[in-house]
Amino acid sequence: SHINEYDLTLYIQNEDGQQYRRYEETHLQRAYTIGEIKQAAKEAGLVFQFLVDADTDNEVTRHTERYLFCMQENGK
Repeated sequence: SHINEYDLTLYIQNEDGQQYRRYEETHLQRAYTIGEIKQAAKEAGLVFQFLVDADTDNEVTRHTERYLFCMQENGK
């Protein structure tokens, strides 16, 4: 797996509409390969059904950035 770390600075307008409050956050995202996800699912008793592009619900292409996995409980 791979970890993506990024810092965000947000400026949220106060209710008075005249001032902004500053917020800072650090986000961590973990990315897994398709193979790692399939293996983890198998170990959890799930059966891989299909994979689609999460943004378009179409087939995965080389431009796909996010994947949606459909799994089923084994025997159900």
